[in-house]
Amino acid sequence: FEPTPMPPGGLDARQKTEAHRGQCFNAVVSDSLPLDRPQPESRSPQCIRRHGSYGVKRSLPQASVVIVFHNEIASTLLRSIHSVLNHSPPRLLLEVVLVDDASAPDPTRFSEERWGRLQRPLEDHVQRLPKV
Repeated sequence: FEPTPMPPGGLDARQKTEAHRGQCFNAVVSDSLPLDRPQPESRSPQCIRRHGSYGVKRSLPQASVVIVFHNEIASTLLRSIHSVLNHSPPRLLLEVVLVDDASAPDPTRFSEERWGRLQRPLEDHVQRLPKV
């Protein structure tokens, strides 16, 4: 998956409407963002202090992360997967499980093109990732 650059001059009104079809965000902007991007620190100072006290020797169980999706924009789903992999301690992350909850093309909400990107391209991409 490679980000798709935004068109020069941005989107016109029709393109903006289409970009929001079936979503509550602009899918064209989402498609233009990199999969791996820095995230601002959002934890409270108390949480950061507590996290620092865990130490390497403390025995925490491994966890599986399950992501259930239905007619999701592929770039958004992939960014979520990359975020889990990038921000989870490898020793604690057992696996990432993706569950497609019956995604299907819908002429009013989810185009054939967007659905198609959830098929083979998504499968090909995640096969190259660890623990997915």
